[in-house]
Amino acid sequence: MICFLSTPTLDTSISERWIISVTSDHQHDVLKVAPSFSKRPHLLEDITPIQIPQKPSFLPTPQIDIHIMPSQRQAIHASSAPKPNGNYSHVVREGNTLHIAGWMGDDPTTGDIVPGGIEAQTVRLTFIHSFIHPLLYLPSLIHHLLLLNLLPILTSPTPKHRAILNIKACLLAANSSLDKIVRRRIYLMKMSDFRKVDEIWAEYFEEPYPVSTCVQVSGLAKEGALVELEVVAQA
Repeated sequence: MICFLSTPTLDTSISERWIISVTSDHQHDVLKVAPSFSKRPHLLEDITPIQIPQKPSFLPTPQIDIHIMPSQRQAIHASSAPKPNGNYSHVVREGNTLHIAGWMGDDPTTGDIVPGGIEAQTVRLTFIHSFIHPLLYLPSLIHHLLLLNLLPILTSPTPKHRAILNIKACLLAANSSLDKIVRRRIYLMKMSDFRKVDEIWAEYFEEPYPVSTCVQVSGLAKEGALVELEVVAQA
């Protein structure tokens, strides 16, 4: 492309003429034209090449092709966490950020919600450790526990802080840990359960605590679920 430009000088009777040659690869050749060339543009011998270090401001801006590459995302599966009950991943890593799927009190073996209410679904059952010493596990006590159908709940690892355990399993699969959580979201069927969940959460974290959002919902994805926890963590 060839374009002609005129720039005024101090002498109004003379104007400087420029020829700008823009090649297909956006290289610019600027040629200053002698005053005698003003009326004879066809005489190429009157064109004096000049060198310019940078593109003049009046030159057209070259077209720039910008290719936006999709961000590098990695889906991570935690073998010790319950299988997803839908089309989602346990963890998605994007850069140094880990997005963890929301977890309820899912039993990793059966996929069902563990019994025991909000505490069992959210946190560790401390009854065994606080009130029942191993030496007190006498046959008579075991017999009564079996009659009351409490022994499976007290001895099985599934009711213990199930949602947090599921989150921990996902973080471990992504080479992270609970102390790298920077955000939590709590979904509750009853807002009155928030204090219970928050108190037990504090057993696993120290200040500075992650930022938090708590929302009361009308239902969760699995029947019997009372709480769902979702977190974002650093890799």
